[in-house]
Amino acid sequence: MQRAFVIPVLLLSLAAAPATCQTGRTGRRQSTARGSNADQSTSDKALPNFTGIVRGVAKKTLLLEQADQNTMQFFCTGKTQYFDGSNKIKAKQIQAGDRVSVEARLGPDGKPEAVNVRLERDKPPQETGSPQ
Repeated sequence: MQRAFVIPVLLLSLAAAPATCQTGRTGRRQSTARGSNADQSTSDKALPNFTGIVRGVAKKTLLLEQADQNTMQFFCTGKTQYFDGSNKIKAKQIQAGDRVSVEARLGPDGKPEAVNVRLERDKPPQETGSPQ
């Protein structure tokens, strides 16, 4: 008789245990990288920078060949910004053969996403020393 009473009570207490663990929690939940603040968490951090020659440009992709002959594909979104010096330019002003630097981050799908694309102009050689 005693076993018939103990087993249902034990099963009932095991079933109720997860619910009792949830009580007593107060305060705000901390946000994670998956939350709505995901873009803000990357805006405060320095982004990796890749420099090279543009080998291909499409509406949503940019192919960049680095000095070590490694070609990387960056995805361009509506948030990607393009610069020539400090001036904003349109994406169509970036052409194959241009030297650029790309600041990128990993997109939600794990692929590199261009944040800023900067056109790099050749710098004129600086004079060193006195004329001869």
